[in-house]
Amino acid sequence: MKKLLTLLLLPVLILVGGFILTACGNSGEHVCNWGSWTTTTPMTCNVDGVQTRKCRNNRNHVETRPIIASHDMQWYVTTPVTITTDGFEKYTCMRSGCDHTTETRIVHATGTEGLGFANWNIDEYSVEIGTAIGNIFIPSFHNNRPVTRIDNLGFADPSENVTSVIIPASITTMGSNVFRNWTHNQTITVPFATEDDAVMAWGEGWLLNNNAVIVFA
Repeated sequence: MKKLLTLLLLPVLILVGGFILTACGNSGEHVCNWGSWTTTTPMTCNVDGVQTRKCRNNRNHVETRPIIASHDMQWYVTTPVTITTDGFEKYTCMRSGCDHTTETRIVHATGTEGLGFANWNIDEYSVEIGTAIGNIFIPSFHNNRPVTRIDNLGFADPSENVTSVIIPASITTMGSNVFRNWTHNQTITVPFATEDDAVMAWGEGWLLNNNAVIVFA
């Protein structure tokens, strides 16, 4: 019976012994219980960093790997956008001491809150008064596409809370009765030097039933 038990245990003993001989600190194939990678030398924009890990069984066993140098590129606001003025952003490295920049972009003025926009020519917008009040500024762009049209009655019958509107030069098409029932207490600023220039560009329909003060830019 003892001989039989010995024969059964012999393969197990051989396997365990082989593992012991090849574990950490012995010759043969290295087997380690590795810990987590930790950064020992931080990366910079131009110089690789280093990460290190150690064997839990033998702290003298160490592995390293590089952290490849790279920029931390993000869009950064250089000039904030407002209702009436464009903003600017740059795509730049945000790491301290690095000014690497690859591109800049315009963030178009938002225009007055409450204006209504609608697609009308694939990649262009028309605009209407919507719920906008006060001094209304129509932006030249909406969602990075030009605002080029005001349809019939687009700003007609304004509430008493509407004071004025500024129309950008991007508007090339103007409907009829656009400013119907605007009064002499309200002003409309147009991107033309004279009324003749405005009529030549937009026709006369936009002036119908319009008693507002027209300001020529």
